[in-house]
Amino acid sequence: MTYRRGLCAIASLLLAMLPEGGATQRSSVECTQEASGEYSKHRECWGSGKKRGLWVVRLPNGGGQEVPYVAGEKLGHWVLRYADGTVEEGAVVERKAREAEAQRARSHAPGTKFRDCPECPEMVAVPEGSFLMGSTSGDDDERPVHEVTIARPFAVGVYEVTWEEWDVCVSDGECGGYRQRSTVGGRGVHPVINVGWEDAQGYVRWLSRKTGEAYRLLSESEWEYVARAGTTGPYHFGSSLSSSQANYGGDRRETVPVGSYPANAFGLHDVHGNVWEWVEDCWNDSYNGAPSNGSAWESGDCSRRVLRGGSWFSSPGALVSTTRIGSTTDDRNGYFGFRVARTLTP
Repeated sequence: MTYRRGLCAIASLLLAMLPEGGATQRSSVECTQEASGEYSKHRECWGSGKKRGLWVVRLPNGGGQEVPYVAGEKLGHWVLRYADGTVEEGAVVERKAREAEAQRARSHAPGTKFRDCPECPEMVAVPEGSFLMGSTSGDDDERPVHEVTIARPFAVGVYEVTWEEWDVCVSDGECGGYRQRSTVGGRGVHPVINVGWEDAQGYVRWLSRKTGEAYRLLSESEWEYVARAGTTGPYHFGSSLSSSQANYGGDRRETVPVGSYPANAFGLHDVHGNVWEWVEDCWNDSYNGAPSNGSAWESGDCSRRVLRGGSWFSSPGALVSTTRIGSTTDDRNGYFGFRVARTLTP
């Protein structure tokens, strides 16, 4: 393996630096990790044995953490020493790493929730499927009704992106340094508002770089698919709407913390109300020529982008699963926020 060849090279270079004695020694070299998020923060590495050199590698263990290795009884043999002093043979660690990878694949089974980092939005995997998009009774821009097929599972934010999550991006020197104020509602776990489509794009670019995963905005058809969650009525909870089911109508006069209302069948909260959610698509006045494969519509009036779901100030009709509006990409106001999606790799 590549990492073992690298280890042997390091061992050879350091071989002459170690004394002849047979006792295990504490290395004079401090081996620190680039630690962040859920990764371990071990600060010391140990070398051991007679003339065996010091070498240290990092490999995910069964818990998904990076930890240092120490040399074992012979060159080329390695063990993993945990913080509590326990030791595992390399073969055991390799098996656990394989099991962890298998668990990671299973963790993306539909309905499973996960985070790619402690500060990342909580995501839920949604299944592939087909549905009828649009409405025969709504506005002209909701027609014609057409079938859309989502061919592969993908992940969606369980909640709208919050102020807490946005502020991490800003603190990392990203998101344009835009630390905007809240004009309605609180901060913390309230949905971030006063963000335009371009701001949302900055956030998903940062999140992709941070995690190494493909984060993005939902396409408009993906949004309607996950909002409906297998239902066909105006709302995922039925044909009527009450203040116990969503934040709308201006009664509260502000946003509420995300997750304040029951989730739909896919595990998503607040797809109706609280804030309008930016999606990827350019604005078009109808669905004539719209993609049928779940992808974003990247032609039309791309100076305007689509928003879905209605807001804390909207009438019940604006919260219907098929209702859509468009606005300019730099439009920042107290009704607009967003939710993220993530492409899942097989």
